[in-house]
Amino acid sequence: MKSARLSSTLPLLFGSGLIAILDGILQAVDVGSSVLVALVSFNLIGAWAVCLVVAILLVSVLRQNIFHQATFGIGLVIGAMPLLHLWIPFPFSHLAFFALLHIVVFVKPIKNPNLMLCGGSNLALAACIMASVLMSHQLPEHPTSTPTALNSHQGPDVILISVDTLRADAIYSQQDIGLTLPALERLRQRSLWADYALSSSNQTLPGHMGMLSGLSATSHGVRSNSDLPDTSLSLAADYFAKAGFQTSAVISNALLSSATGMHRGFAHFSDEAIGLARLSMLSKDYMASHSWASMFLQSSKTKRLFRGLYYRDKYQAESIAEHCTDIALAQLDVAYANEAPLFQFIHFMDPHTNYAPPTTTRGVISAPLASQIDKRYLPAASSEITVMMVRDVQAQIQEGNPASVLAATYYHQVYLEEVIEVDRQLQRIINKLDGSGRPYVLLLTADHGEQFAEHGLMDHANSLYEENIRVPFLLSAPNINPAHIDGVVQLCDVLPTLLDYAGLDYDIESFDGLAVRATMAARPHVAVDQKEIAVRDTAGNKWIGAWQANGNFPVGAKLFNFKNGESENLLSKDKELADGLSRLIDYYIESDTYAARQANAETSEAQRAALNALGYAGQEDDR
Repeated sequence: MKSARLSSTLPLLFGSGLIAILDGILQAVDVGSSVLVALVSFNLIGAWAVCLVVAILLVSVLRQNIFHQATFGIGLVIGAMPLLHLWIPFPFSHLAFFALLHIVVFVKPIKNPNLMLCGGSNLALAACIMASVLMSHQLPEHPTSTPTALNSHQGPDVILISVDTLRADAIYSQQDIGLTLPALERLRQRSLWADYALSSSNQTLPGHMGMLSGLSATSHGVRSNSDLPDTSLSLAADYFAKAGFQTSAVISNALLSSATGMHRGFAHFSDEAIGLARLSMLSKDYMASHSWASMFLQSSKTKRLFRGLYYRDKYQAESIAEHCTDIALAQLDVAYANEAPLFQFIHFMDPHTNYAPPTTTRGVISAPLASQIDKRYLPAASSEITVMMVRDVQAQIQEGNPASVLAATYYHQVYLEEVIEVDRQLQRIINKLDGSGRPYVLLLTADHGEQFAEHGLMDHANSLYEENIRVPFLLSAPNINPAHIDGVVQLCDVLPTLLDYAGLDYDIESFDGLAVRATMAARPHVAVDQKEIAVRDTAGNKWIGAWQANGNFPVGAKLFNFKNGESENLLSKDKELADGLSRLIDYYIESDTYAARQANAETSEAQRAALNALGYAGQEDDR
């Protein structure tokens, strides 16, 4: 009996192992070779776990010798099930599984290989699994730009910090809830600072295009994260590299990676922190189809299992901001060995959903409120607040559920705990800059904001209200006179401002933005996304229109005067005001470059994976 069990189980494991290895290799072709070992090992563990269950079930029928000589074929089918599940829509994948099982067992039985071959191979595979769990794995990486030869320009280092999803009002300490942000407070005291700057978008990629190109929303031609930047447009790193600056960047959002061409111009471009996010993409977009584990476990549990087995050292209490800061400081060490000035772009992802403050800041603000929140809206003690939870709160707010409004306040406080971590890492960067003895320009801003129940909405890529468009603006530079800026700054002002304070010559006609000063003249502004366009004039009026699918002129949807905030829609009440904005609206519509710049653009698989992992897929269609 023992011999029968062994002679059936060994071929079973061997057959499933062969297909699991093939599946892992096929995945690595799409995902990257750096995760090959982890993928193969994870597939093997899942397939073998199922095989052991099958082996136990077969014990009762082995005496009849029905499956004894066909267990290798059964193993092949078990290993192939994730592939069937990927290519054949549920539930037909299960029908295909049983059909294939019937073929290999009853119609054309596959004889079991030599037991010595099976046993030796299984021992080798088991050793590989053990080694893969114990070894340190590299995170997925993207290609970097080619270094550019340096010229002889002398000037200050230029550091641009962008904090993804940071509202303009999130950088101020709030003693009533225990929020203290000492690094941001000290930076503001030595800066030219604005109450807010106006972004060109409510999303990451178009917001950063405005920031790094110096162009308005209708000029740079990127409306949403699904679009691709026009490679003919020069970005900040291009200007600084041409002027002889060293250029380096560390980013933590895949939408700013080589997948969208935003790495252009940087000699040293690190998106290692994206590797942390890419593992989430991996578990969501690949392991959900390629592993037995995800067929029995929730995707979040599959993700945690995968991380725990192969990347536990990368996820030990270290926030994305801390990881990015470690890389940024290492880049500064390299740059300080060279006399040429440096342009460095640092991107922090932390305040973006999912909200998951590190253990050092989690609960420091939100803990008192947590006990009052309906359990429906609370994550597990160690879990993150996911984008789906955020959207559930929005749906409940719109249905008039009062408990959801309190949940939105709680989510806002957890979001601010992410900002506390960014503040701590900002202080590390400032300490490094101050200790270098080199002059530097430091500008801190964001790509877009975030909503917390304002207008009945949560998240950001779903409206062009001010909560999504207003971002911080802090500018510190040698010999600058700290002051509150009189006037409104726009995100397209960032690049000309950096060039100006770096002492570089530039053609102001190349930009829609201006170099920021203590007093800024009033200017109109435009923001867009895939669904809407928002135009504001210099008198405090804002018009929001909906793009038409047929390309016709946008249809007006809302009209506000900022004396009343954005609470009263004046579109049907003040025709004279609407007509007064028509010429400005016409100008932005006629100068829109979207169609021309996106004519030949194609979203890559990597970009689609990033959109799915970040929760953007389909979000623009919910209005």
